[in-house]
Parts: sequence; structure tokens; C-alpha cells
Amino acid sequence: MSLSQKTDQIYRIIVAEVRTARRQAQIPDLVSIVAGLKSDLDRDVLAGRFSDREACEMRQAIKIAGEQARVNWASI
Repeated sequence: MSLSQKTDQIYRIIVAEVRTARRQAQIPDLVSIVAGLKSDLDRDVLAGRFSDREACEMRQAIKIAGEQARVNWASI
């Protein structure tokens, strides 16, 4: 999977988390959502589910998707 595909997939996850929070009348927190994704990734790396290279790509994808979500926050 390419970096752009990973980024798109993670962006969709972030959007889903934001929309779920809003439907539940909660205030979505982008920083917490991104931190949770990073934490999940770290746990998966420790469990051996990702190589160091894959983990690096995923961290980059999370960073990019988080920035995209921040820029598009009003439209999510």
C-alpha cells in the first residue's frame, strides 16, 4: 500500500471518529484522536505486526492525515 493510500485510509478513520463524537453530542478532539492512532501503532509495532519501515510510513501517514483533518476541520 502506498503512502497516499495509507494517508487516505487514516484520514477516513479520523473523519469517522470526529463524526461519531459529534453524533454523540461530544466535542471531538483531533489531538486525542491522532494520539490514539499513534498509540495503537506503537502497540502494533511492539507486537511485531509492522516492520520498522512500515511503522515509519504509518507514522508519516498519521501525521499527514492529521494535518489534512486540521485544515478541513470545518467540513468534517
